[in-house]
Parts: sequence; structure tokens; C-alpha cells
Amino acid sequence: MIAERMKSTDWKEFWKKEELSSPSRIAVFPNREDIGMSDGEIVFALNDFFEKQESNLFNMTGIDSEEFPEIIDKDIRAVCLELNSLSFLKTREGCGGHEYDKTGDVSNVGYSEPHIVFYAEEKNPGFEKFANNVDKKLRQFKKSGLPSIENIILEADKWPTKTNGILEYRVRMYIQPTEEWCRRNNKSYMQKPKDPGFYQDWCQENGFEYSEDENDESRKKWYETKKKWWKEREEFGNEYGEYFRSAEARKLRDEFFKAFEYKNDKQ
Repeated sequence: MIAERMKSTDWKEFWKKEELSSPSRIAVFPNREDIGMSDGEIVFALNDFFEKQESNLFNMTGIDSEEFPEIIDKDIRAVCLELNSLSFLKTREGCGGHEYDKTGDVSNVGYSEPHIVFYAEEKNPGFEKFANNVDKKLRQFKKSGLPSIENIILEADKWPTKTNGILEYRVRMYIQPTEEWCRRNNKSYMQKPKDPGFYQDWCQENGFEYSEDENDESRKKWYETKKKWWKEREEFGNEYGEYFRSAEARKLRDEFFKAFEYKNDKQ
């Protein structure tokens, strides 16, 4: 029996253990009101569902992408749903980069930060094969010679979960405007502000002690750093946004996600 058909994790139970439980579709649309709705209308309905429960949990990591594929960007939905067909892996979040912001206006960061997040059985032979294949494709991507390829940064992180043997994986791509584009558009060449990251990682990198206390001084410093980063990121996006929405940036984004396609690799 091939690895992806082996008896595997009960992902519904996994979401509960990790406190990532998502509402079922029937709970949000008990009378099947979703029939005929656009993706945007479904996302707004989800938001209303959480607001009525006075919950602030509505975000990309709080919704099961199998129950609500509409939360995944259309351009990368096929990749994420294909991965969800594998027993050893489940996507939880995927972003093709934000062409539009939450208000429906054109975003100032365009396609600059595509990423994919999934949970996987680390020791499953099927996942080991998948991970090795993705790593190989991403290395080939970095050597592909595409325009602006030298201006991308790939980051791959993994964290343990509460459930033994399951890891959370996050693979991101950052795009930096090229010096040539900056000269052509009379803009100074500037590096994108560095994200301070998650609180626990930030503490480790900066020599602070991690604390669960919301009022701890280290957490306050992290919040201040994060707030400063958001402001700098917005200013950077306003200055270079048209680059991120360019054809060359979109080409890089599309090639990045091709590394996760699995349907042609099944045996």
C-alpha cells in the first residue's frame, strides 16, 4: 500500500487538540445559504458568524480549508486542495500574495509575500518523499534564471505541535524590488523591513526571556517592535507597490507555488 493511503492522523481531532477547531459549513450555513454565493460573500458570512459569537478568532489560521476552500486565494487553491487529498498532510493557510486588501482596494504589497502553511506527519514515508521533492524543486527554482530571481528570499520554518509527531511547516517567499527597476522608476534601492516574527522566536533571537504574561516587559517590547515594523512595511509598500504587482513579480510567485504541486509526483 502506498504511503498516502496508509491509516493516518484524524485531522478533525487534531484541530481540536491544537485548539484550532473550525466551524463546520453546516453550522455557518444551516439552510445552505452558501449555494450561489461568491467567494467574497462566503468569507464575509464567516466573519459575521464569528462576530455574532463575539469571537475575534476569525483569521486564516482559524478556518479549516477543507470546509471552506473559499478562504484560499483562487490562484493557489488547486495546489492546497490537492495537498489536502494526502492523508499525511493538511494545509491550514495559503496566500498567493495580496492583490487586494481587506477593503477591496489594490494592495500596496501586491504579490510580494506568497506563503503556504501546512501540518504534516514528520516520520511518514509519504511526507518524507513529498518534503524532499519540494526541497529539490525550490532549489531548482532558485537556480532557474528567471528575471529578478536573485531578488527573492525563501524561508522555511517548522514548529512542534501539541500532538506528538506532527509539525507545523511554513514556507514563505519574499520579493525585493530590483535595483534596475528602482533606477528605471527614479526610486532609491531599499531593503524591505525585516519582520520581527513570532514573540517566542523574537525573544530567542534578541536574548529576552519568553513569558506567557501579557504585561511582561519583553512582550511589551515585542509589541512595540511589531508596531514599528508594520508602519515601516506600509511605507515600503506604498513606495514600491507597483513592482510587487508587476508581471515579473507574479511570475516568481507562480513558479514558487509550482514547487508544491504533487499530482504529477504520485506513484
